Amino acid sequence: MQARDTATRVADAQRRLDSEANIWIATSSRSGEPHLVALSLWWDGTALMATTPANNPVARNIAATSVARASLPDAEDVVTMKATASITLLTDLDTERSAAMVAALGWDPRDEDGEWVLITLIPDLIWSWNGLHEDASRTIMRHGVWL
Repeated sequence: MQARDTATRVADAQRRLDSEANIWIATSSRSGEPHLVALSLWWDGTALMATTPANNPVARNIAATSVARASLPDAEDVVTMKATASITLLTDLDTERSAAMVAALGWDPRDEDGEWVLITLIPDLIWSWNGLHEDASRTIMRHGVWL
């Protein structure tokens, strides 16, 4: 199989970020306890967002460290990222962002019991590959800029 060029891998990754319904998010506590969870996602072109109950370990870890890794759920066409992460209470979202969240997710987490948060991941590095033949050139975003 021939390696895709960087522009093609960027376009493929952006398409997948726009269309995938779920993402795996990895975090760790300040003491180093790892946590991995799959969440529904939406991508606005610059940031990846997901929602979860405020007491979920992923929310607590991000609040404590502001760091996360995320990966789309396909080992045959990998898109993974290192990101700066933040937490916002859903009750603090403005009307426009709330509407975008509901439209993207197809449901409103604010209708669920308990306090929910919005996780925002701003990618610093994104890697994409679909086999060993692309391993050497897998970086497609560096310092938040698409290559």
